[in-house]
Amino acid sequence: MIKIVSFLLQLVGVAGGVFLGLSLKGGAPATPHDVEGVMEETGDAASEKKTKDDKKDKDGKKDKKAKDDNHGEEDKSNSNHVFVKFSRQFIVPVIQPDGANSLVMLDINLEVSSSASETAYAQEPKVRDALLSTLLELSTEGAFNAGFTDQSNLEDMRARLLASAREVLNEDVHEVLILSLARQSF
Repeated sequence: MIKIVSFLLQLVGVAGGVFLGLSLKGGAPATPHDVEGVMEETGDAASEKKTKDDKKDKDGKKDKKAKDDNHGEEDKSNSNHVFVKFSRQFIVPVIQPDGANSLVMLDINLEVSSSASETAYAQEPKVRDALLSTLLELSTEGAFNAGFTDQSNLEDMRARLLASAREVLNEDVHEVLILSLARQSF
């Protein structure tokens, strides 16, 4: 009798663990492949992609009707781009002649080609290094002083960060997104 109760308790524990694991896994995707799958399966972009894929002939090339629908242009929609989110924020000291007296925290994402998302995740340390070097240069130039949220300053910052990211990931990087920007004095 004790063996049966022990076995039933183990069985209930395993079943509960499986249920909990499956319910937790349903939350956020864990790998770039999962992220791409979620992005491709949702929204109007997925239905557009399916419609365009249906217009391909057996050789994998678009037929004449599909070319006419696109008017000879490439599909420039963002459905073939993914967003690479860094594991941590960027923290940069605000450097002034009398020393560092505050910190700037940035949350940055990169928009990359879906085919390059795995490379971007694999190269994250190099990309972080390049972006942090650029952020430190910007800090020494005064980019994080009084008017650091001016639109022209942010555009210059994005352009320089994009150039830095492209040094590592080449032309696979399409855009740099600054999701949050905060400055804290100490």
